[in-house]
Amino acid sequence: MSDVLLGLAHLIRYANFQVPSTRGISGSSSVPTGKPFEVYCKDWLSLTPPGNNAVRIQNYTQVFSYFGSANNPPDVMYKGGNCGDAFEFKKSESPSAALSLNSSFPKNELTSTSPGLLASCINCEPWNTRTFYYAVGNIASETDRVMSLWVVDGKLMADTHQRYSTIFNGIKQSVTNFINQNSLQFIPSVEFGRVRKIDNLDKSVLRVRPMWELESPQRTFENLPGVNIDRTKSVLHALILDSRWNLYPLASRQTIQNLSGTTGFSLTNFQGVPDPSNANNTLSGMLIRYEV
Repeated sequence: MSDVLLGLAHLIRYANFQVPSTRGISGSSSVPTGKPFEVYCKDWLSLTPPGNNAVRIQNYTQVFSYFGSANNPPDVMYKGGNCGDAFEFKKSESPSAALSLNSSFPKNELTSTSPGLLASCINCEPWNTRTFYYAVGNIASETDRVMSLWVVDGKLMADTHQRYSTIFNGIKQSVTNFINQNSLQFIPSVEFGRVRKIDNLDKSVLRVRPMWELESPQRTFENLPGVNIDRTKSVLHALILDSRWNLYPLASRQTIQNLSGTTGFSLTNFQGVPDPSNANNTLSGMLIRYEV
């Protein structure tokens, strides 16, 4: 069974920072902008050798319980129930640009009751809660080369779901109150609201939508000891919490540790990272860094 540590070791061994050609990804001449990066991430997570299109689907089927969908999180989940990590892939225009999450709340973990999940995700295998990783890549447009790749546990990036839902529901209630006070018509919606009776002939609808953004890992962790931004090379930074690191199989942890001595590779412990869900707490873990 694969996991993120084996996937990262596979990525480092192949030193692969090139997104795949759109050929073999889709039979259509039109491929969504983020699709090559998504396939790139799924390939190294499933231990698929770069460019080996023939075994791609077979490898995916062996290790993933859920393959993702175009408009709903997550983008992929490992088999293994609560031990099978979930991933969200984000292609950024610049390394420090905020992550556009659209209508999805930021996530510190994935639960089977998280909003926006499809039934196929919830029912793919028995599970309740999974570790949730953001995989964020900055792609050089002219070469399709991944210049920076961050793989970060959501608990280092985001507050709890309850925090975001409380804010969301408070704003939604304010929108509802405004609609009622101004004799407008509220249309039930998963958004903040849809409003009618705006114009005399009731020809228009106003959609009030939440559009979430999350600070990029590069901006969040740029001053963390062990992080080194080199814009002339392709650089991987992966932050794995101690609480999760210790639960991965010993063989997986040793696979990463055995890369010691590989040119451009380092494995260090980080401490003192502010806990997004508790201002009085700090978090520690392992920082995997590789450059080529």
